[in-house]
Amino acid sequence: MRSSGRVLAAVADECLWRLLDEALTGLDVVRIASDDATVIAANAQVMTPHLVLFDAGSGQDCALEIMLCVREVANHESLSILALFDQVDDTALVRLFEAGADDVAGRAFHAVGLRSRVLAHLRRIEALRRRTRIERGLLDKALMAEKATAAAELAGAAAHELNQPLTSILTALGLTRRIMPNDARLQQVLETLEQEANRMAEMIRKLSNLTRYATKDYVGAAKIIDLDVAHGDGTGDD
Repeated sequence: MRSSGRVLAAVADECLWRLLDEALTGLDVVRIASDDATVIAANAQVMTPHLVLFDAGSGQDCALEIMLCVREVANHESLSILALFDQVDDTALVRLFEAGADDVAGRAFHAVGLRSRVLAHLRRIEALRRRTRIERGLLDKALMAEKATAAAELAGAAAHELNQPLTSILTALGLTRRIMPNDARLQQVLETLEQEANRMAEMIRKLSNLTRYATKDYVGAAKIIDLDVAHGDGTGDD
């Protein structure tokens, strides 16, 4: 059965790799035949694996450097590190965990046992990433709701402040058209002004009915509220 999580195996030793390859059969494993901390960390950053499995040897400084680089460069909170090590003393073991290892296993491992541990790590990380995606989605929805509320409050205030002077302008234009001499050119100018004022009135109506947060491109990278989408039952992309 193929796992949904990817394993980055940093193992330079060919004999050890043959044992691992057998233990990890069917899993999504990418091998890096290197013990260079920079190379391993760079691959972890690109691949975003669920699990980094590497040969820590005797828990020497190079192994500690690998874990520190992976944690710093890859910057994955949802990442497990499993170190394979020779028999080491308690001090070296503590150093491995302090440097960032989530789990350690002896190089003389039992294939079935190691596979079970790898699968357990993959399940845990997949569950963590799924929960993170859900939480991020909920946060995005909350932010959009907050933006919609703020936009509606601002639009309502703007509509209220603009509506009264615009009503006065429309009233004055209508009165002027009735009392001014029957000059065709003047009447055309007044009619144009009235049409533009009515357009403004329609925009104010949309502002007062704004119900969602939706934007459109404006100048350069700037965006503005898309009134056609944001008001009433308008539809479109946020």
